Amino acid sequence: MGQDARGLAQAVGFWDGVFPAPQHKLIARYLSALEPELLTHLSCCGSLAEPARHAIGAGERRIRPLVVLGACDALGGDWRRSVLPAVAVEFVHTASLVHDDIIDLSPTRRGVPAVHAKMGMQTALLTGDVLCFLAIELSANVPGVSAVLAQACREMCIGEAMAEGLEAADKKTASLFAAAAEIGGLGARAELTPLADLRRYGRMLGMAYQLRDDQLDGEGVADPLPYSEKACAAIQELPAGDARELLRGLAEFAARRAK
Repeated sequence: MGQDARGLAQAVGFWDGVFPAPQHKLIARYLSALEPELLTHLSCCGSLAEPARHAIGAGERRIRPLVVLGACDALGGDWRRSVLPAVAVEFVHTASLVHDDIIDLSPTRRGVPAVHAKMGMQTALLTGDVLCFLAIELSANVPGVSAVLAQACREMCIGEAMAEGLEAADKKTASLFAAAAEIGGLGARAELTPLADLRRYGRMLGMAYQLRDDQLDGEGVADPLPYSEKACAAIQELPAGDARELLRGLAEFAARRAK
C-alpha cells in the first residue's frame, strides 16, 4: 500500500463512528481527492521531499482541509476547486507542527519520530520553511487565498511567541481555522456576509479545538463548549445540507474529542 493510500485509510478511518453515514461519506469523498494531491505536490521539494512526506504522514486527521472543502460545498461551490487551497492549508499546519516540535524539543509527533529527531534540526527547519512557501504558491490558484493564508501564518507566529492564554490560542490555532473556512468560501465565490460568517465559524471552532487540547493535556481551565456553540450558530444561515452538517459536526467534535 502506497503512502497516499495509507494516509487516506488512516484519515478516513479516524472519523469512523464520529459522524452519521452521509457526513462520513462526504469526508471520504473529500479526502480521496485531497490525499493524493498532498504527496504529489511535494515532488518539487528536492531533498526536502522525504522529510516533508514524513511530516505529512504523521497521523493527521485533516480537519483543517475538511473545513475548507466543507465550507466551499456548503455554499454551493464546486469543492474540487478548493482542493489545492485545502492542500495549502494542510501544508501550513504541518509546517507549524514541525517548527513547534523544534521549539518544544518534542521527540515524537503522534507516535512517530519528529522530523528534527529523525533527520536533524537543519533539515526540520528547512522542511517547515519549504512547506510554508509551497502553500503560498499553491494558494495562488484561487483569487484572494494567498493573502488570507499569509495573514494566518503571521498570526500563528505571533501567537506562538506569546504566553499561554486565550489571545495566544486565538492567534496560534484559531487563526488558521478561520482562514480555512474563509478560503472555502472564496473557492465558492461567496459574498462578504457568508465569508464573515465562515471566518467567525472557523475562529470559534479553532478556539474550541485549542481549549480542548489544553484540557486533554491537563493544563486548561477554559471551557471549549461555548466556542463550539458559537461556531455552530455562525453557520446557521448557510444552506441546509450534508456539508453544513459536517461543519456543525466538526465544531462539536472540537469541544468533546477524546484525543
